[in-house]
Amino acid sequence: MPGRDGRDGFPGEAGAPGVAGEMGEKGLPGIIGVSGVCEECERRKIYQCTWDASNDDTDIGVIHQCAVKKRTNTTGLHVRWSGNLRNIKSGGNSCSRWYITLNGAECNNPARIDAQIYDSTDGHNMHIPSSIEGICYMLPAGPVLVQLHTGDCRPGHGHGNTYTGWSSVSRMIVEEIEM
Repeated sequence: MPGRDGRDGFPGEAGAPGVAGEMGEKGLPGIIGVSGVCEECERRKIYQCTWDASNDDTDIGVIHQCAVKKRTNTTGLHVRWSGNLRNIKSGGNSCSRWYITLNGAECNNPARIDAQIYDSTDGHNMHIPSSIEGICYMLPAGPVLVQLHTGDCRPGHGHGNTYTGWSSVSRMIVEEIEM
């Protein structure tokens, strides 16, 4: 008389890989996908220029520049510059100004894009993470040279010892935007 089935044993080791089978038949064609063009991305045009540790001690003049191409007359340019700025008092109270120009002229629609640091403390050598930002309208389509300058503050303040981009990355981001 045969006995009853025993309990299952422990699983065994994996066997050797099998032999590759024959290639199957060609499958049905796939569904046509969406075009790789992103209309929203095409509408936005963003440029970025960077400078690593520019360490620029220029008190008056051009510090950084970024060449862009504006596509239409009906857009504005949103300009952002970020990096370290410093103004040290030299002599009396002192002030340093950083400002953006577009093709050599400051924005006048709606206003200048600038920042100033005023210091009345002797030996105050702080490199401050800063950002200068604004939107400029009514620029014609075509090449635009966007520049960061440093120079004198408004009248009545002596010029300080100016320093831009100390031991860090500075960047200028320019985006063409709909008005």
